[in-house]
Amino acid sequence: MIATRSEQIAREIRAVVYAPVGRDAVLAVTAMERAGLTCEAAETLDDLCATIVDGAGCVILERECLTEHAIGMLQIVLNGQETWSDMPVLILSNKPSSTDVRLMGPGLIANITQLERPLRTATLVSAVQSALRARRRQYEVRDHIAERERQAIELRRANEREQAQSEQANAVRAQLEMVLGSISDQFYIVDRDWNLRYVNQRVVQAHQQTREILLNRTLWDLYPEPDSSTPLIELRRVFEHNVSVEFHWFRRETSDWFDCRAYPTADGLALFLTDITERMTAEAERKLQLERQQHIAETLQRSLLPTPQTYKGIEVNTQYEAASEEAEVGGDFYDVFPINESTIALIVGDVVGKGLEAATHTAEVRFSLRAMLQENKNPGLALERMNGLLIDGQRLEGRAQDHLVAISLAVIDISTKRVTFAVASSDPPTIIGSDGSAREVQVGGVVLGGNAKTHYQTADVSLQAGDIIVLLTDGITEARRGREFFGYEGAQRAAVKAASSGALDKIGASIVSEAKAFGGGALRDDACILVARLSQSQSTAYA
Repeated sequence: MIATRSEQIAREIRAVVYAPVGRDAVLAVTAMERAGLTCEAAETLDDLCATIVDGAGCVILERECLTEHAIGMLQIVLNGQETWSDMPVLILSNKPSSTDVRLMGPGLIANITQLERPLRTATLVSAVQSALRARRRQYEVRDHIAERERQAIELRRANEREQAQSEQANAVRAQLEMVLGSISDQFYIVDRDWNLRYVNQRVVQAHQQTREILLNRTLWDLYPEPDSSTPLIELRRVFEHNVSVEFHWFRRETSDWFDCRAYPTADGLALFLTDITERMTAEAERKLQLERQQHIAETLQRSLLPTPQTYKGIEVNTQYEAASEEAEVGGDFYDVFPINESTIALIVGDVVGKGLEAATHTAEVRFSLRAMLQENKNPGLALERMNGLLIDGQRLEGRAQDHLVAISLAVIDISTKRVTFAVASSDPPTIIGSDGSAREVQVGGVVLGGNAKTHYQTADVSLQAGDIIVLLTDGITEARRGREFFGYEGAQRAAVKAASSGALDKIGASIVSEAKAFGGGALRDDACILVARLSQSQSTAYA
């Protein structure tokens, strides 16, 4: 059955999601429907490919479904697109990286956008809407070029007819003018000497000159640019390589931004200019706002990573390592404080999230734990109360249910040389003896903020003078080389090796250094390390 025009349009602007692994497909379809968008879920890879060929506005893919077989099939389908088509592809990934853009192989004709999970519904809807707007412009270009080619054919036929058919040729010419004059972009036809051969009514309005005057000028008379400028270089590519190009053009004279799309013609090129000044200004303002938030978050985080005080009876050293200088502020933190005259609390934690929100949440967790431990120094009970506080915040204050916290907590009684540990979804503590031996403290528990009424077990350990406690976050153990992780064992080996030097401050630095070397020079996530050593002094007073 031949599809109607309305059915064809509906197919062309639908979003297609292929997410067979998790619930992303159901969530995406629901979110799109609530936003008034058409979204279909492809159950199989064959269904996805058939839907793309049939017509779609954009494709949403799970990163996990991009097997070699899937990539191969998608290459065939997307490389089979027509020259005007650049299908937007949105990839949902837990940790996108610069390599994800090349996942689908060299030569693939695809416009790939990476979206990091966890993903807000508004962010996904906004990304799909943006992709569909770009797709509609592609359809507009397709329709206009097709219409122009069709009208050009009609015009040539009319010119070949006898004089009696001249009225028909004039009607076709008028219809062509109406089509090109109706589009919202400035439209130019330029020959190889840059002479203007056609301009639509938008161009006339933009330059406030008659069409006759404009057609006696060149493109660069209207838009002067040096030979080394991006617009001149890109438009020359159209002539030299017979390819279509798209780029952003900033005009310093007027502070205007244009989205430029140029297509080769038989004797020149067709150029569409879309004024995007308002959008680029908004993006610049948004970037400035994000930079301000980053500065605030960094300032807040520095206040949450103080230099630990020195306490009699115990030495403490800390190490914090950001994933990269450009990375957004994360939620890793540490804390060291006295509970009473003979008891010290050691904490490392990792709050889920990035930026100002994570830094603010970190402050809440850190100071709440201090208060809870001051009331009762049992670390297991403190974690249970902290978990309840987070769960109540989600329920009563309407907080997102992704406010999760991983914690490793130790409470040391200097007078008895005993330490009590409690852990919530963090790597187990390590104790390094003065003889160089290392042992893992067998204690664990689920992440804070995940489940209500969770019980957290504790582990009591007797210490000897010179024993070293190592607490760390998973930014160290999750350092990765290919499919291999640095792991808890790697961190423990690095700690034992550094401890042999006797310098406490070298242990954390050595663990970070070896983890970064294992991961190719950088960590994938922020990391926090806290190292404490029971000193030889028997005094229990603290400074």
